[in-house]
Amino acid sequence: KMTWYSAVFTMCQFASQAAYLIVNIGFQFGFKLKDVAAAQVSQGFCVAWLFLTFVPGWMKMPSVPALHPRPSGKSLARIGFGQNWKTVVGIHRYYKSGLRWFFLCVVFAEAGANAFTVVAVTFMVEVLGMTGTQVGIIFLVTLLSTIPGSKLGQLIARKTNPITSWKINLIVFSAVTVAGSFILTGPERQSICYVFGGAWGVLLGWFYPLENVIFTMSVPRGQEAELSGFYTYCRSILTWLPPLVFTVMNESGLHMKWGMLSLVIFLVIGLVLLQLMAPWEDVLEAAKVNKMKEVVFTSSKPSSDSAGKD
Repeated sequence: KMTWYSAVFTMCQFASQAAYLIVNIGFQFGFKLKDVAAAQVSQGFCVAWLFLTFVPGWMKMPSVPALHPRPSGKSLARIGFGQNWKTVVGIHRYYKSGLRWFFLCVVFAEAGANAFTVVAVTFMVEVLGMTGTQVGIIFLVTLLSTIPGSKLGQLIARKTNPITSWKINLIVFSAVTVAGSFILTGPERQSICYVFGGAWGVLLGWFYPLENVIFTMSVPRGQEAELSGFYTYCRSILTWLPPLVFTVMNESGLHMKWGMLSLVIFLVIGLVLLQLMAPWEDVLEAAKVNKMKEVVFTSSKPSSDSAGKD
């Protein structure tokens, strides 16, 4: 059921982004805006849309009481960093075959997937000679393709399990990126880029729901809020590295196709780390009991009973 919810959420998310992009492209065509003016109009729409949606959404969020009382005599900074360290120790000690490998996988897989949109713009403009409007249409194709991609990921997860489905996604994502790097070599291949844009859209729509499902179902009960912070951190901590590698390779005189291929390295590392995760059934079973409670909330040392369990 969670796979379905995650797929629907991702489809709505990418569909709204596609609608936003359609409005921007429509304004650019309708008013014959140059690239700079189109970017300014786009930012104006973005700010207006945030006010219209984020503020009402924030007001509808319920008030949730604190799960644990604040210890007296300690600052929030000290409590927070201490809690984070205890949680890291708890993950390594009690969830090293599941949650630990998942977080490490997310660090690299997210870095490769997130950098794709940044690197792709430069690649399409410099190598394929595309205009800003053409790049916008490519991203529109990509966003629309994420919708069936989310459904495809859900179907494969049902036939297998979310971990296996995500592994298949990373393999296909890597293969399509390698193929695109060698096929899209110049302006004469612009038309083929639309096909690859659709393929990459399907893969991105497949990628994100599975990542969210695996995290949601592998988190120990009672640790959801804190580990959501860990999850966000892991998704963001290495996103700077693939664009940097791409830039360094480009400035060194290498063709940009090798820069695109560098993204595959991060996806493959993520795949290797995901391969080290325990079977899906074991991950679900481990998440039913919060073995970190003594480490996280009582003391930095586990009891003798819990220390012998893994």
